[in-house]
Amino acid sequence: MKSTKSGLKMCACRSVQRIYEEDKGWTCAKFLLAHERTGIAGVAASKRGIERVKSIARTELDGDRSLLANPSSSARSLNWKWT
Repeated sequence: MKSTKSGLKMCACRSVQRIYEEDKGWTCAKFLLAHERTGIAGVAASKRGIERVKSIARTELDGDRSLLANPSSSARSLNWKWT
């Protein structure tokens, strides 16, 4: 086995055992790590919670406007889009 500059050992595997493109292991690892962190952080549950609050703010009135539509309402800060 050869070593890299960082001291990590190079290893060989058969092409049928490869899970991603050759020499793209770190790219694959970064994607998997980001996916894992997103799941642990509960992003999906947070998005559902925000959508629920926005739904309530659309139906609750502050005068003649919904909380979400009223510019003086603090619920106005919910009026943004997920990217």
